[in-house]
Amino acid sequence: MRRATVRKSRALLLALVLMVSAVLGPLASAAPGKVNLNLVGADVAEVFRALAEVSGLNIVLDPSVRGTLTVKLQDVEIDEALKLVAYAAGVEYTTRGSSLIVTPKGVVSSLEAPVTVQLPLKHARTGDVAAALAMTAPNTRLQADARTNSFIAQGPAGEIDSLRNVLALLDVPVEEPEEASEVAGEAEVEPEPVAVPEPEPAPVETVRIVALEHAPAPEMAE
Repeated sequence: MRRATVRKSRALLLALVLMVSAVLGPLASAAPGKVNLNLVGADVAEVFRALAEVSGLNIVLDPSVRGTLTVKLQDVEIDEALKLVAYAAGVEYTTRGSSLIVTPKGVVSSLEAPVTVQLPLKHARTGDVAAALAMTAPNTRLQADARTNSFIAQGPAGEIDSLRNVLALLDVPVEEPEEASEVAGEAEVEPEPVAVPEPEPAPVETVRIVALEHAPAPEMAE
C-alpha cells in the first residue's frame, strides 16, 4: 500500500512539472499541446505515465521498461517529447486509438498486423542484397525467389517501407569503368593488312649454239 502511494506521488509530481502551454489533446490531434520538462534521475515509466496523462491517453507499459532519465525540454509538443524520451530511454512507443503503448525496441513492430508483398529487383541479384535487407527489417520474413529475381516479404508495414527505401539505393545499374570501355573499343579495331613485296625472279642464263664451217670445235673451245 505504501509503495503504491509513493508511486502515485511520483506521478503527480511529474504531472506538475509538465507545464502545459496550450490546450492539450491526443497525439493524433493536428495541434497537440506543448510541455516544459525538467527532470533529473526520474523513473522512465513515470515519465511516460505523466506524458500520457497530460495528453489524454491511456497507457500500456511493458514490464521491462525501466531505468532513470534526466531531461530538460522547453515549449515542446507532446509527440516530440515522447520521441525524445523514448530515444533517451532506449525504448519505442506507438499509439492505438486512445492508448499509448511503450515497449522495448523491436516489440512494437511485432504488434502490427503483418503484410505480404513482392519486392522485385531490376539490376541487383537477390544474393547481393539479402544481408542488408535482413539487417534493415529484423521482424520481417524474407524469401528469395531466384526464378523471378525478387523477394517475398512478410512483416510490419513500417519495415516493408524501410525495405523499399533500401532497395531504391541498392538496386541500381552498375556502370563499367571508362578504361575498360576504351580497351574494349580498341580491341574491336582490326589491324590494316601489311603489303609483302613479291620476290624478284632469278636471272636465266642463255646458251647460244654457233655452227662452224671450217675450224674444228675443240680448237675454238681452247
